[in-house]
Amino acid sequence: MASRIAIGLLLAASLSASLPVLAARPEVVVEFEITIPEFTQNLPERDKAIQTLRSAFATELQHQFVFAQWLTEAPAQPQIQLGRLVVRLEQDKDTKPNPWVFVRLWGARPNGPLKELGLPQLEIYSPGNPNWDTNSRGDFETRVLTHTMEKIRNDGFREKFIKQFISKLPISSAVEPMVTDRVIEIPVRWNEVLLSSETELVVTFDKQVPQGSRTGTMTLGRIVTRLDGQANAAGASPEFPARLRGSITEASFDAVKIPLDQQNWSDQVAQVLAGAKALCFISKYMPRDELAGDADRLGL
Repeated sequence: MASRIAIGLLLAASLSASLPVLAARPEVVVEFEITIPEFTQNLPERDKAIQTLRSAFATELQHQFVFAQWLTEAPAQPQIQLGRLVVRLEQDKDTKPNPWVFVRLWGARPNGPLKELGLPQLEIYSPGNPNWDTNSRGDFETRVLTHTMEKIRNDGFREKFIKQFISKLPISSAVEPMVTDRVIEIPVRWNEVLLSSETELVVTFDKQVPQGSRTGTMTLGRIVTRLDGQANAAGASPEFPARLRGSITEASFDAVKIPLDQQNWSDQVAQVLAGAKALCFISKYMPRDELAGDADRLGL
């Protein structure tokens, strides 16, 4: 029995070493900011209100976009570069008879500058409403959440948010061409991202060639999950998690389109990706229905 256990441990160690390193989930720090003096100076327990609202937005985004981790504060020692989302309370003083108070979203991709996302502003107090909740923390929190959550959950707003922010968050900095199966594999845990087959991914990469640096892109569809063949032989387990795979629907390198065969593959794929630095993004986000069976995710 002891010898069998030792052999099993050695097999597990050798298989783990042979598998690509799995990417960590994207992490985004969610913040709530107040820029209006009437609130910064008069709102009771302002810091607690900010924390409550920050946590509420992070919880909602975690529910909608499970592939990422939405944090209320940055880890002391982050393992990956962090994205940043700022929900900011602002005002337009030019409106009459009172300033227009609204929430606007700002975002930064990992290691990038903070930018206004160009999404619709979410009204909190109309210009005709002079009754701002500057003296009640509870009323202020209720007002902000009531006037934002319904709109954030709206499909139209969600689609714009995906385009302006979600699609800028890399889910992996590595891709692997699986020549035999004619697919691209993304080393992320499927059970952490839970993408449906209708999701679309975009891989961007750059490669050094004798003429200098050249860039390329690949669009992936039919997202499924597979266990490594060696892992299947050892038996599915947390040590050998299912990873994402996608079929190429479009590809180009150095501004030249790569022709694909009927199996959505080209011998050029492995060549252009060899030695290239790659990033993978979600361009069309479709979460998997947890009530669905496993046939879809396993590509059956």
